[in-house]
Amino acid sequence: MLENDAFTFTMQTRFRGDTYRLEFERESAAHTVEPGPALEALREHEDMLNALYYGVEIPTPNPNFLTGKPGK
Repeated sequence: MLENDAFTFTMQTRFRGDTYRLEFERESAAHTVEPGPALEALREHEDMLNALYYGVEIPTPNPNFLTGKPGK
């Protein structure tokens, strides 16, 4: 969870069976933020954006598997 003078951000991930669920919530806390707290909010905003990127790696099958040839 990220919480500052500008926003609150929460993220939950769940894996059950063959389902992977990502939940994100962002709530604004103010229309304006003073300069000091704004620097922290900007840093945490970048952290929030980084948390939104997920990658999934799908294993590559042995190329011989598709041709029926024995693998190494």
